[in-house]
Amino acid sequence: APITTRLGLPSQGSNLASYDLWAVGVNCCTSGDTNFHCGEYDNVDARAGLRQVSAEQRPYFRLAVQQAEAAYNIEANHPIFFYWVEDPVRQKTLFFSAAFGNWVLANGLHFGMNTFCIVCFVVLFNSKTRAADTHLKMGLNA
Repeated sequence: APITTRLGLPSQGSNLASYDLWAVGVNCCTSGDTNFHCGEYDNVDARAGLRQVSAEQRPYFRLAVQQAEAAYNIEANHPIFFYWVEDPVRQKTLFFSAAFGNWVLANGLHFGMNTFCIVCFVVLFNSKTRAADTHLKMGLNA
């Protein structure tokens, strides 16, 4: 849904040249319903958004904007998509915390695999070295 003033869309009295800010969501609207029910739409304290950056979903949101342009005779030259939330800073912090946790886990797994490989390498080649040393000692004693 376009983010507009309280006046709404052009059919309701507003007259913007381009509707470039859009609140988006997935599976929260029906084709016959013109109400926006995505994100925290019913939260009166939600007055901000997080920028939608997923390259996989952007074409579908752009298609929805094109449908809205045709249905309401509006223009959206450079649409930017946002998820409607109450506290974008908190959401960003949660994303960062999850990403950092995944980074720590990946580095831990990498360290563990490297340690395992080094131990296997040392054990494998140390046993061969011992066998070679045994043959040398036997030859010197003879």
